[in-house]
Amino acid sequence: MISALEYSGKAEMALGLLQRMLAEGVAPNLFTFNACMKACTRLRDLDQALELLAVMETQGVAPCAVTVTHLMGVCAAEGDAKAAIELFAALREKHTLPPDAIVYSALLNACEKGGRWDYGLAVFDEVRQRRWRRRRRRERERSHPFSYSQGWPSAEKQAVALRWEK
Repeated sequence: MISALEYSGKAEMALGLLQRMLAEGVAPNLFTFNACMKACTRLRDLDQALELLAVMETQGVAPCAVTVTHLMGVCAAEGDAKAAIELFAALREKHTLPPDAIVYSALLNACEKGGRWDYGLAVFDEVRQRRWRRRRRRERERSHPFSYSQGWPSAEKQAVALRWEK
C-alpha cells in the first residue's frame, strides 16, 4: 500500500501510513522502509529521510543498498554532497554495507548535483582502487591450482596444474 501511494505521487500519504503503522504497533519491514525512503526522495526531504533511518534502526531493520541509494537520491535532490559523503561513510562503517555500482553511482550523482567535483573524484578513486584490488584477488585465486573459490579440482586437473607426469 505504501509503495503504491509513493508510486502514484502521494508521498505524504505514504509517510502518514507508516506513522499510523508504527502507532498501531505494526512492525514495518525493509520493503516498507525503502518505499518510505523513496517517498522522502520524491519530497526532497533529507530531514524526514534521516528521521526514517533512525526509526529503522530503533525497529531493528538494517538498511540495504536500496536504502542507501534512496538516501543518496535525497542528498542529490537537495544538492548536499557533503551530507551524502558523510552519510555514506557512516552507514558503510556502522552497517558494513558492501557498496555496489548503483550505490556508488547515486553517491557520484549527489556529488555532481552538489557541485563538489573534488568529492566525486575522491569517490571515483575509491571505486577504482576497490575494483583493482578485487581484480588482483581474482587473478591470484585463478592462478593457484588449489583455489578454494574454484572448488577442489579433479585429480586429472591437479596433475596438469602441477605438471606432474606419470
